[in-house]
Amino acid sequence: MVKAAGGVTAWADKHPAYDLVNGPSGKGVDDLYTPEITNVGGLDNTVSVVCTVENDEKKVKAIINEIHGLRHDGTHGLGIPTVFGMNFQAVSVGQKLAKDNSDGSCTDDTGSLNGQPGGYKDGGGTPTDVLAYALQQTDEALGAMIQALKSQGIYESTLFIVTSKHGQSPINPVKVNKPGHFADLVAGLKDSTTNPGGIAIGIAAACSTGSCGFVQDDDIALIWLKDQNQSPEAAAYLNDNADALFIDEVLAGNELKLKFNDPATDSRTPDIMCNRCMAPSTPRRRRRTPSTAVQLRRHQRWVDCLEPGLSRPGGENSCGDIAGCADHPGVAGNRSRRFEIGSRRANPRTARPYPIAAASRASGQQGRAASSSPSETREKAALGT
Repeated sequence: MVKAAGGVTAWADKHPAYDLVNGPSGKGVDDLYTPEITNVGGLDNTVSVVCTVENDEKKVKAIINEIHGLRHDGTHGLGIPTVFGMNFQAVSVGQKLAKDNSDGSCTDDTGSLNGQPGGYKDGGGTPTDVLAYALQQTDEALGAMIQALKSQGIYESTLFIVTSKHGQSPINPVKVNKPGHFADLVAGLKDSTTNPGGIAIGIAAACSTGSCGFVQDDDIALIWLKDQNQSPEAAAYLNDNADALFIDEVLAGNELKLKFNDPATDSRTPDIMCNRCMAPSTPRRRRRTPSTAVQLRRHQRWVDCLEPGLSRPGGENSCGDIAGCADHPGVAGNRSRRFEIGSRRANPRTARPYPIAAASRASGQQGRAASSSPSETREKAALGT
């Protein structure tokens, strides 16, 4: 819309792969700047909050240049962009680091933060020094942008949005377990080089380029195999070693295709997804993906428990166990609360819509559905509502 109206667009992000913001035309962004953050001549900036802040500062400088009507590199531009923005990575890294600059690869990180833990000091969200530094540097960067807008006389006419696409969990350090990269954990299993499933995952993890596979992990693990026919063996291997790999759930095969496009026909969909269990004090258990009806019941119970004024039963459980929720005080007296299927939004990886859960109190006659469409009627029937 901006381009069609003759406006200028700009964006800055952490990987060249964010060229995707150009859209289907490939020309959606007039000034795109993507300084790589995790592989800069072999350096992964995210091992250090200091090096991550330095990478953020490159993008901040680009934004300030654009506010002054220049391109991101300071050369003559097309004028102040109509829509522009950037990604900050420092806070995310500050939250996740088990030990700042653990391998010493960030040569600029020689101060008091070096070797210190990231994340939070307690369940109340008190930041560690590493995270506090990330927050402070990000705050100052935002202030510099605002000052640049004011100096150009466009602050009052600019909508300035600061948002987050996700957080890191859990906050409470007692519940945090950072065992290392998923592929490294698999490689450490005694039969990883002899079991067909382990070998398939190892090949994917070792692939540096081309179509030999890929393993991406964070709070979850996404696995693209070189040979998709080995998905059953690889999934079985992960299930058999769920405890050692801190896995809560393995999603593959027909279970995966219930929620995402078929990996055999859509390369964006990984062959296997693993939901990792992050709390070492919580017993881990293998489980298969429950039926849609069971999942909806679980969502309904959580919605009931998380009504304003109610707390999670038994405290937070990062493995997702909701046992005891139905017996939570206040739930039994609110049986008029219904589970409705609301608007549908697109999954960013698959472009397929999926239902959004929403809780609402039934209006009018108790038990009256908010919608009578066939799909909602079937889903409510599965819930016994």
